Amino acid sequence: MTRLVPVVPSIAVNIYSGLSRVRFMPYAVASSAGKVPAMVLFATIGTVAVTNPWDLFYVIAVYSIFLVLCYIVYKIFKSKARAEIKPVRQVR
Repeated sequence: MTRLVPVVPSIAVNIYSGLSRVRFMPYAVASSAGKVPAMVLFATIGTVAVTNPWDLFYVIAVYSIFLVLCYIVYKIFKSKARAEIKPVRQVR
């Protein structure tokens, strides 16, 4: 999720991932998927800034909506994952 936020430095994500024992394949797939929207955002901002700077507001609004939708989907998956984990009963 932090790869989608362009203000979070990549080095911070890399260090945290290395320290938290994230496996390589999930890290590589998530990093790739998270970098694509940021690359598209930066390319779009560069193009819009040169051609029509007033359209930057639309670009920022669309990307903000995208981030909110990603956060909502993340929360849904996280709540479903918690619901699937059943508490262990203690034997007395």
